[in-house]
Amino acid sequence: TATTNFAMSEGQKYPMWLVPVSAFVKLAKLEPHQVMRERGELVRWEPSMKTVFFLSHQWTSFEHPDHTMDQMRCFKRLLIRMMKGEVATTVPDFAAQLYL
Repeated sequence: TATTNFAMSEGQKYPMWLVPVSAFVKLAKLEPHQVMRERGELVRWEPSMKTVFFLSHQWTSFEHPDHTMDQMRCFKRLLIRMMKGEVATTVPDFAAQLYL
């Protein structure tokens, strides 16, 4: 599978740290990776985990990636709708594949 191939590839030289969806939708603000990791809010990716979303967006200011939190709120709303099964074209079936 693609997951197994990624896990075994030479390209993965550093661990991938994730925010579980259940934790992400509860976040009030974005914090630096180091802060979230020190608080134990990140989990290290394992091949047994299911779907992973990679979110990349344009910074909204020079000082903060999303100073108004508009982009984060939008993504959180989308994730919540996906978990409820309200997004008809989700492939694979997000609600069934979700790693919480």
